[in-house]
Amino acid sequence: MKRLMLALFIGALSALTIAAPASAITATFTGGPNITAVSNGQVRTAISLGTLACNVTLTGTVNPGTYTTNPPALVAIGSVTGGSLSNCTFNGSPTTVTLQGLPWTIAATSATAFLRDAGGNITGILPIVILGVTFFSSATGCTFRGNVNTLIGQAVSGVNPLTILPSVLSGGCGNGTLTGSFNVTGRTSGGAASPIVIR
Repeated sequence: MKRLMLALFIGALSALTIAAPASAITATFTGGPNITAVSNGQVRTAISLGTLACNVTLTGTVNPGTYTTNPPALVAIGSVTGGSLSNCTFNGSPTTVTLQGLPWTIAATSATAFLRDAGGNITGILPIVILGVTFFSSATGCTFRGNVNTLIGQAVSGVNPLTILPSVLSGGCGNGTLTGSFNVTGRTSGGAASPIVIR
């Protein structure tokens, strides 16, 4: 099912065009506010020394409401407040990676505006940035830090797909390029399912 949802999401992206108007962009978020993001397999960081990879689970909040961004400004819409890593490897060998600097801000961006279909209709797939992502790798002895660009889509079967756009993180042993994808589930404060809806 996860593979099917990811395939549908990627297929949708291939049919879209990017609209980049100069005016402000307004997005309304409903659902949540609590979110859990579980990676589809390992999230990978490629550096000159090799590849660092982990299964990742992140928790946080997305605040329902209407937000307006003026290019190229960012508007905070929530935060990543916690997370866990498992099955971490460096060049295939087990290693330890720890998250640092939480919470990380989740921000909407109008730098590339909404993605629209060929008819100009907003699809609900929106670029967002996770600011200040930081983690330490024991295998390399390096801390990696940077902003992670992503695309979040409308929920499919109650799950919002999120894809990491190739994002460069700086580190003491060279820059690393982060790639991967997640399934995001939203829940109310009472624990009921409440997928994120973007309009």
